[in-house]
Amino acid sequence: MRVLITGAGGMLGQALGPVFAAAGHHVMPLRRTQLDVTEAREVDLAFAELRPELVIHAAAYTQVDRAEAEPHIAEAINRFGTAIVAEVASRHRAPVVYLSTDYVFDGTWTTPIPADAPVAPINAYGRTKWQGEEVVLALQPEAYIVRTSWLYGAGGPNFVDTMRQLAVTRPQVRVVTDQIGSPTWTVALSRMLVDLVATGAYGIYHASGQGSCSWYGLAEAIWAQMGYTTPLLTTTSDSMGRPAPRPAYSVLDVSKLEALRIPVPTWQSQLTDYLSLPAG
Repeated sequence: MRVLITGAGGMLGQALGPVFAAAGHHVMPLRRTQLDVTEAREVDLAFAELRPELVIHAAAYTQVDRAEAEPHIAEAINRFGTAIVAEVASRHRAPVVYLSTDYVFDGTWTTPIPADAPVAPINAYGRTKWQGEEVVLALQPEAYIVRTSWLYGAGGPNFVDTMRQLAVTRPQVRVVTDQIGSPTWTVALSRMLVDLVATGAYGIYHASGQGSCSWYGLAEAIWAQMGYTTPLLTTTSDSMGRPAPRPAYSVLDVSKLEALRIPVPTWQSQLTDYLSLPAG
């Protein structure tokens, strides 16, 4: 299948291309410098030239805290850029995979959140990603809306790599204990997406690491696997003073994927696989 990937230069985009290629697809990865999704003419021309049979829309504004100060920029990319991609994909009869986020929820759940749960974003980033979900469903119903959480991987800033750096450069490291979620490796997510698009079962899905932990728990696991001795201390979200509020609980229920017999590895096994790779 001819697969066009938007945002191919991002952390997730860099993982998607090799995984889909390894599965036998003809991958056409486009970075932001090659395709600005907010420019309708650029999107039109790209589709006309490349003739994709599937679009993985990974292009997104993902700077959660900056979005509070510049929501118009986040909306331009996550809502209006997504609308352009979805509309052109519909005209070309190309199904869309739209990558969304656990941040469409407000954090008040206490059990894993099902894919059909009502959304209630509490920050600008989450709101604009939810708007992106809505426009995809309206403009190209042949779509997979895939929410994921706590992504990390090669090729972009992420919590796991930040912790590895701090562990060897700081005298101590503080990490919050009052946010609970499911860490997800970009490569593992990409593999789940390969399996999902093979089913042809359009709809809304949750895809993340199986299980849950706090950010502190994730850091503890990194420390244990890497043998770090730097003191690891607890703190709270309030003490961090970040502009954007985060959901306190955003564990995603992945049972809808499992019902399709799609393997969902535990967050611990995903982390082990990632940390076993050569650094850099």
